[in-house]
Amino acid sequence: MMQRVLVVLLGALLLQSSIVHAQAPFALANKRRVILLGDSITYADRFGVYLEAAIISRFPQWQGEIINRGVPSETASGGSEPTHIPARPHVLTRLHTSVSALNPDYVVICYGMNDGLYQPHSQAIQTQFQDGMLLLLNEIIGPARSDILVVTPPPFDARRFRNLSATGPYDYTRPAPNYDQTLQRFSNWLLSLSVPRTRVVDIHTALAQHLALRTTTEPGFHLAADGIHPNATGHWLIAQALLMVWNFPAVVSEARIDARTRQPATRNVTNVRAAPDGSLTFDWLSPLPLPVDPEVDGTSLELAQTRNLLGRQTLQVGNLRTNEYILTVDGQRILGFSGAQLGKGIPLQHIEQWPQQEKSRELLNLVSQRRRIAQDLWVASETHPRFSDMKPANPGTQAQLAALNQRIRALATPKPMRIELRPIGQRIPGDTNLPPSAVTNQFFTNRVAPLVVPTR
Repeated sequence: MMQRVLVVLLGALLLQSSIVHAQAPFALANKRRVILLGDSITYADRFGVYLEAAIISRFPQWQGEIINRGVPSETASGGSEPTHIPARPHVLTRLHTSVSALNPDYVVICYGMNDGLYQPHSQAIQTQFQDGMLLLLNEIIGPARSDILVVTPPPFDARRFRNLSATGPYDYTRPAPNYDQTLQRFSNWLLSLSVPRTRVVDIHTALAQHLALRTTTEPGFHLAADGIHPNATGHWLIAQALLMVWNFPAVVSEARIDARTRQPATRNVTNVRAAPDGSLTFDWLSPLPLPVDPEVDGTSLELAQTRNLLGRQTLQVGNLRTNEYILTVDGQRILGFSGAQLGKGIPLQHIEQWPQQEKSRELLNLVSQRRRIAQDLWVASETHPRFSDMKPANPGTQAQLAALNQRIRALATPKPMRIELRPIGQRIPGDTNLPPSAVTNQFFTNRVAPLVVPTR
C-alpha cells in the first residue's frame, strides 16, 4: 500500500510529522542510485543540490548518487497546448535510457505543472494526467524494481502574471487565473493512490500553506518569480519535505560535558582538560552543519523550523565554575555565553559565527559545481530533441567530476575541533592590547539567549 505522506512545513503540524518517524532509519542509507525524474522544475536541479549536500554533510561515507533526469517542458500525460511548438515531450518516450538503463533503486517523480496545460480544470485533462501517471508508475515498478517517491506539483501563483483573462484561450504564456485548482485536483488524486513500493509527498499543500502564511504580512512575497518555477526558497522547502519523508536525522552532533568531573556524556568528545583558571578545553569530532543556500529566505527557514528539525548541533557544559565564558574553536573566538546558557545547551545551528558554517556553505558550492558538470555532460551526450538547442559549449570533463568528488569527500569528512571555554576576565592569547572589560563588552552585546529546541 502506498503510504500517504502530507508534509506541512508549518508550526505544530511539521513537528508532529517529524515525531512520527523520529526513530526510523534514514531511507536512503543503503540506496546506491537515486533518479530525479520530472520537468523543468526538476531539471533546474536546485532541490537536487540541496538534497545531495545535506546527505553528504551528515553521511560523508554514503556511497549513493542522486542523478538528475529532468527534461524541461515535459509531461507525464503526453498532452501539449497547440501553441507549444514543438509539442511538449512525453516522459514515456525516454524511460529506458533515463531510468531502466541506469538500474536505480529509488526514483523521485515530479510532474503535473505542465500536465494541466495551464487550463481550468476539466475531466478530460484530469483523466489524461491520471492515465499517464499510472502508466509511468507501472513502467518504472516493472523493469526497474525501484522504490518510488511521487512529489505533487508545487502551487501555481497567479499573482505573478498580469492581465490574466477569465475567458481564454490559455497556454503556458497566459495561464488560466484558477490554474492552481487544476494542480490541486492532481495532487488530491495522487494522494489517493495505492501503488506498491510508492509513497507520495504533498509539496503542493506544503508550499501553498507556507505562501499563504508569508503573504499575510508580506503581500509581495513569492516562491516563484514567474508563478511556475520555484525560487531558491521554494526548492529548499521541497528538499526539506523530502528529507523529512526520508527520516533524515534531526541531530548533526552533540557535545555534552560535566565540567566538574571532566567527563563527556557523548563519545565524540575527547581530551577534556580543566585549567586552574577555570578554563575548559576538549576535542569535538562533528559532521558539518546542514548546508543551507544563502539565497533561501531566512524567515521561511524559521517558519519551517529547518535547523531545529534537520540540523540540531548542541554544546552543553554543566557545572561550570564561573558565570561568563568566551568560546573559541581552533583558536578562533566565537561568542560569549553565560554558565547558565552553557548548562542548558547552546543551539549552535543558529550561530552564524560557528566556524563549521563556512565549511558547510563551501560544501554546498562544490556539490552545485559537481552536479552542474554532471548535468552538462548528460545534456551534451543526450539525443533527446528537447536538448537540441541546449547543448553546453563547455560541458566539463570526467576528470573535473572526479576532482570535485574528492574535494567534497575530504571537506565532509569530520575533523576534530579544539574547543576552549575561557572565563571572562582571563586574558586571551593574542589580545595584548585588549583589556578583559572590552572582551566582555565585545562578546556579550550580542550573546545568544537560550532557545527552546523542539524534540524530534
